[in-house]
Amino acid sequence: MLMIYSTSHYFSSSSQSPSPFFLFFWTLLFSGKETSNPKFHPNMNEFVRRFDAATTNGQGPSWLKNLYFAYLLVLRAVEKAGPYWGSHAFFTGDAAEDLQVQNTVREIVQAAKSCSNLFDETMLFNGNTSQLLKNDFKAHFKNISRIMDCVGCSKCRLWGKLQIQGIGTALKILFSGRKNGWSLRLTRREIIALFNVVGRFSNSIHSLEMFREMQTRKDDSGRE
Repeated sequence: MLMIYSTSHYFSSSSQSPSPFFLFFWTLLFSGKETSNPKFHPNMNEFVRRFDAATTNGQGPSWLKNLYFAYLLVLRAVEKAGPYWGSHAFFTGDAAEDLQVQNTVREIVQAAKSCSNLFDETMLFNGNTSQLLKNDFKAHFKNISRIMDCVGCSKCRLWGKLQIQGIGTALKILFSGRKNGWSLRLTRREIIALFNVVGRFSNSIHSLEMFREMQTRKDDSGRE
């Protein structure tokens, strides 16, 4: 599911041939005739086939709900780590870009705060089974990472592992406990992965809403 949505911002027509990595996913959710000079557009039939309850034994809507849950999880992690971002020196090698990154991160944190009441990690990781649940999460992510090592396409493997690491970084922040003053340490790769997955999930939800609007218009026109 993460990989299907990884191309969600490529919805406009293009005169350039897509890379081998994106071609597969474009043909999943987009339809075009000539691959040498493709013109892609949202493929509503494929979307329905993969996510409609009637074609997935009732599982499709649950898969899409998981996307919203994962998005709230990573947003909450970004918001919780606000004090860390405020003291972290983002270095790109260009002073102007450094300032732009800091301002962008600050805007993301402020936007995440508006959703902070929608996800409370203390309710998820609380009680006598909290440590067991945390260990279970870590074990599952290690297994998923190992599975990604078996993916044949190197670009697919790279993007898959990057997004898995982004979710893992979010969980690392949520597991850290205190909201202010805690000794959180993140590597450069973890920070990149976290903000990358925030962007991917955001684009995915935007695309999902677009498909739903298309379906609504189709249903309304059918009633007329």
